[in-house]
Amino acid sequence: MNAIIKAYTLCECMESMAEYAESYEKLGGENIIFCEDRLTLIAERALMARLGGSFHSSVSTFARFLKAEGKTVSKQGSVMMVGEAMTRLQREGKLQCFTSAAGVAKNARSIYETLAQFSASEITPEVLKESLALLPEGTLKKKIFDFAHIFEGYNAALLEQGLLDESRYLSLLPKNIRESGALKGKNVFFLGYTSFTAQAKEIIRAAIEQGDNVIGVFCSDNKEVYTNRAFDAFYKVCSGFGKPLVKDMGTPLMGEAEVLRCGLFNPEKPTSRMQTENISLFEAEDKTAETEYVAVKIKRAMAENSSLRYRDFAVLTPSVGDYALALKKTFNEYGIPFFIDEKKSIKQHPLSKFLLDCCRAVKENFSPSSVQALTQNYFFGESDEDIYKKLQACIASDIYPILAIGDDVIDYAERKRILIEQITGALC
Repeated sequence: MNAIIKAYTLCECMESMAEYAESYEKLGGENIIFCEDRLTLIAERALMARLGGSFHSSVSTFARFLKAEGKTVSKQGSVMMVGEAMTRLQREGKLQCFTSAAGVAKNARSIYETLAQFSASEITPEVLKESLALLPEGTLKKKIFDFAHIFEGYNAALLEQGLLDESRYLSLLPKNIRESGALKGKNVFFLGYTSFTAQAKEIIRAAIEQGDNVIGVFCSDNKEVYTNRAFDAFYKVCSGFGKPLVKDMGTPLMGEAEVLRCGLFNPEKPTSRMQTENISLFEAEDKTAETEYVAVKIKRAMAENSSLRYRDFAVLTPSVGDYALALKKTFNEYGIPFFIDEKKSIKQHPLSKFLLDCCRAVKENFSPSSVQALTQNYFFGESDEDIYKKLQACIASDIYPILAIGDDVIDYAERKRILIEQITGALC
């Protein structure tokens, strides 16, 4: 069965997905939920809230699900390869528009991004060359001519070096799905997408061919609010396998939420139309003022209601990266514990850093800088601040042969022995 669920809000999308996943699990089925990376945590929480825990449902992105051989070149590497192709074509006199050697560094990135969009839409260099006959003479035709040759040169370089372009990596997923049988007999969800590229549409076709049930769950309804691009594209793909079932969850928002929506999407309406009892708007000068306002509201609510806990509050932002610094600074100042859903390198984790510092200390024969870095780590030794300060002071200077801790006196050799024991214990 192919089905589409039209929900009015993202919250309803998550609830509907979790409800269907639970129903399929009760029938002995397995579920795989595809969504954009920004929605994976929200989807997992919705599943856990509904199921409590499951070994039969998983959330993934297209990129995570793909298992393919071959080395992928990064975006930065691709830009460099495009620049090299442009330079070579300039020497050979094959470019009509991008003829300036000085402009290679300036234009390479934007040209690569254009080529990536071509790839996502399954436009090849051959298609670009064929389109030249349909274009009138002028700058556009010259640019398309150059794009076709640069695209062709870039593809040849990838093939020669045995690399996969990051933007075309997902083109391998449909074949992978069909050959591996990874979705065979499973219920496949496409959750919360706002649009689908040509590559993504082919992934949907492969899922329909392999899966038992394919369900699309999208925010889709009023044209004033949603473009419905994802719904329209998904419906068209599913229609190639028979008419899909469409379930409309949506009644429009009621009460204050609808009042607020009308005001936000119709700025010409008087401000009084946006005044509600439980939903308020606040306009700040910058992100710091925004986060301070939120922090004050949280502290006030905690003071007025003793049953509240910090975990009862959620702060949603348009971009985690843009607001992370302001949130960390403000919430730390107000003493508000918090968790930010942001990606970090594993090297930044205190435990990983501790293990790396341990290895570095051994490798550098316990040099003052390596030992100081180790002793400053959260996982090092006891939590006595005085011990830390004395140990760090001795290591930083490295001119004192002994280190006094309380009534004990520890010489340099003994200090090394203690550090070795701590490091050995940590690594074991």
